[in-house]
Amino acid sequence: MGAWVGKFGLFWLVHFISFWGVYADDTCVRKPGQGPCMCTTTTNIVVDLTNIRNNLDPKPADNKPTFSDIPVVEGFKDPYLYSYSPCKSFTDESCQDVSVCQKSEDRKFTYGAGKLDTAKFSGDYFKNELLVTYTDGERNSTVFLRCSLGEVGKLQPHGELKPGSKHYTFVLLSKNFCLAHVAHGISTGSILLILFFVSVIVYLVGGTLLKHFLQGARGWEQIPNVSFWRDFPSLVRDGVMFTVGMCTPKRTYEAI
Repeated sequence: MGAWVGKFGLFWLVHFISFWGVYADDTCVRKPGQGPCMCTTTTNIVVDLTNIRNNLDPKPADNKPTFSDIPVVEGFKDPYLYSYSPCKSFTDESCQDVSVCQKSEDRKFTYGAGKLDTAKFSGDYFKNELLVTYTDGERNSTVFLRCSLGEVGKLQPHGELKPGSKHYTFVLLSKNFCLAHVAHGISTGSILLILFFVSVIVYLVGGTLLKHFLQGARGWEQIPNVSFWRDFPSLVRDGVMFTVGMCTPKRTYEAI
């Protein structure tokens, strides 16, 4: 019976580890039927960029991109201005039906840097590593979607990091990308801790009840695998001593 109880506890431990494994890699991809500004994570969380435009104050005009003529952030050397619309194509002179547009500061030159229908999501949502890429001919753009609880939506263009590469990088900050925002304030760590302690409680309470009613155990003997827990301190001590012994350099002496 004790072995069965041990297996019962092992089951919950494996369940907890499996849960961690699922949440450790939560990629977000566009599913059939989803628009170019939406993706669904492995754990079925829908990331929708539509909310950013709708919640901006003031809200952009219908014929304007979500973010218009934004210069690169301080520290980056790119003289161009950038416009970005994650959910609706726009036209601005030479930028025809695009999602990303590059424009010179004097407004004389404009270049499309990403078509909306080429949007491709990738990266891990729970690790705050989500991104979306766009292409437009030989030009392409990568927008990193980063959690920022204080922002409805803020675009930070980094521009062309390598001159001549025609690859443009941006960071889009929004609370829409925060797990805490989606889960109403419960973080990933909190969820994992809750599941861990629930598993421990189920293991202890369930094991105690089984030993009490099926084996007639009383007192300390009701605790599941009580012999293991009695020996646990000495096992830890022996493990530490063994580790220290393995890590201590051995000296060798040669005969003189």
